[in-house]
Amino acid sequence: MIKGNVMAQEQTDIELYDIYGVWHIPFWQTTIFYAILVGCTIVVCSVLFYYFYRWYKKRVQKVPYWVISQEALDKLSTSSLNNVDCADLFYSHLLVILKQHLSTHFNCDFTSATDQECIKLLRCTSNDDMLCGTMEEMLERTVTIRFARDAALKESMQNDLQKMYAIVQSMKQQSPTQ
Repeated sequence: MIKGNVMAQEQTDIELYDIYGVWHIPFWQTTIFYAILVGCTIVVCSVLFYYFYRWYKKRVQKVPYWVISQEALDKLSTSSLNNVDCADLFYSHLLVILKQHLSTHFNCDFTSATDQECIKLLRCTSNDDMLCGTMEEMLERTVTIRFARDAALKESMQNDLQKMYAIVQSMKQQSPTQ
């Protein structure tokens, strides 16, 4: 009896499918529609994010490079490196600030150049002999203090710091293309 009941059940299932035709599923209820909807949502959100980013980027004002250099020099002058015991670190930081400032001003890569390459590059890009001479003096002093372990005087450190302030101020008034 159980076998007959199962057989009868299968027969009624087949008959039900035979009675009804193919059912139409609306497009908005298909998987393809949901995939397209998700894709369109991602595209719209990306476009909105892009325009928001552009708007925000325009709003943020860029700080001039000479202000950044002056702030770095101010921080260096007030730091603990501004003493005779840390002269090698002081001159290393001073040289990094100088190279970054020159790189931004002349739009050349001074930061990855050696000291001699910096002087050659500066002579090619700048017409200012005072700047080249000052940089050459500072580089020589930096080399002797950093590598020859020569003693630095507090006055010479302050003098070089003041020279850096003067370089930043003089280059602020020049156009970057000179």
